[in-house]
Amino acid sequence: MTVIKFGFLIFFLIFCYSCVNDQYIKNYSEQEIGGKKITVEISVFHGDDHLLDKSVMIRRFCIGSDLNKLEQNCELDPIILNYTITTERPLRISIPSRQPIIAKILFQHVDHWSFADAAAYFTDQNKISSPTNCKTSGVSLEGFPKFLCNGFKNTNQVHKIRFRYLGKKDLEKPGSGGELIDKIILGPMFLPAEVVYELASP
Repeated sequence: MTVIKFGFLIFFLIFCYSCVNDQYIKNYSEQEIGGKKITVEISVFHGDDHLLDKSVMIRRFCIGSDLNKLEQNCELDPIILNYTITTERPLRISIPSRQPIIAKILFQHVDHWSFADAAAYFTDQNKISSPTNCKTSGVSLEGFPKFLCNGFKNTNQVHKIRFRYLGKKDLEKPGSGGELIDKIILGPMFLPAEVVYELASP
């Protein structure tokens, strides 16, 4: 009887784990999108050219009219859930163009030897002047490094969001802190990364 109960417990845990990690992308109908839409492309890139094949999981991508609605939609009505993208396989989707709009993406990379996380918030209320159009801003509710980014303003251009693993050249730049300091603060398994936002032609 004990063996049966133990076997059932293992099956239940595996079943629950598979449920939690289900992949999901919300498909909007033409009626939901209406006459205007926002096209979003999400990709991953590595700063070291010799490490071309890299992946990251989009834990959640959600939108809302304010921060409260945003966090509610992230829990109850995400647009993307647990979807993995690679350097060779970016993701492009269309979402309704609503104003005001705040977007949030949770990026997560975890394997046996390393990890990297980021929570990025996008709104046209942000006025960030940097090459990446994003800046670090503490820690998110999930405990991820938090990035505030420009966008999503109403435009026909493509909103390109990139999760970028930093290479050795990036970490050697003045003001970066260097790889050694990053490892001391965040641990030897940490992979430094950043979020980049830009607009591009369709």
